[in-house]
Amino acid sequence: MKVRDKARWGKDLVEDLLQRKVDTIVTDGITGRPMPHPVTALLDINNSYFRKLKRLGVIDNAAADCPPEAHDVRGWLMPNVAAQQWLVGKALEGLHNPAVKGADACLVQRVVATCTALMPIVARLEKEHPKTFGSGLREAEVAESMSTAQGPPTRMYYSIDWSEPLPDIELERQERAALSKAWELGSDTVALQTVAMLDGDIITRVSEQYTGDAFATVRQIHKESVNLSLSTWELLAKGVGSIVDALFSRK
Repeated sequence: MKVRDKARWGKDLVEDLLQRKVDTIVTDGITGRPMPHPVTALLDINNSYFRKLKRLGVIDNAAADCPPEAHDVRGWLMPNVAAQQWLVGKALEGLHNPAVKGADACLVQRVVATCTALMPIVARLEKEHPKTFGSGLREAEVAESMSTAQGPPTRMYYSIDWSEPLPDIELERQERAALSKAWELGSDTVALQTVAMLDGDIITRVSEQYTGDAFATVRQIHKESVNLSLSTWELLAKGVGSIVDALFSRK
């Protein structure tokens, strides 16, 4: 391994070990699938956000101001920067809506933060794979139209009949981590969150609606997850320290 690669690898490891975060998510459906191809993951993210903002009243049913390049002929949002920019604009409008408050406002803010963070990644992928993010996707067969879809968010893009195989897309470690996190969270509710810092500070956030006795089980599950995470964090830090020492001691 080259010295520059060693330094980068070590820097990434240190960043990963600086803090530990545990989220307990409340969702109305669990797929059990790992993150799919990046294009499919972006489709999931954008359309999950789209449907959630519609249910919150931030986007009306017509969505008439959505630019043509941001959606396909069936009304599904594309996995591109145009769609992300439109989502950010609508979400920012929603944050100024007094009817959107509490947990809903936090979720709308997540749309803004996540889309903004992913835009540089998506811009690069669009440039490298223009057909995949353009005409090839618009011509794909989709199970149903976004405008007619009912019920909770689903990962409908697994049923696309792609006209040709999706290309191999290389992502940096941090890029894949950011995309994976966004895909896993989607538009689900984060009920509890604990962040443990390397200096010993531990911050736990609890959504107000999950503080009552009825949600004691959810809080207990979170507590057990935090304990497990912290114990594995300690073991991981020791193991990685040994590996780094061995790696950098080689000539």
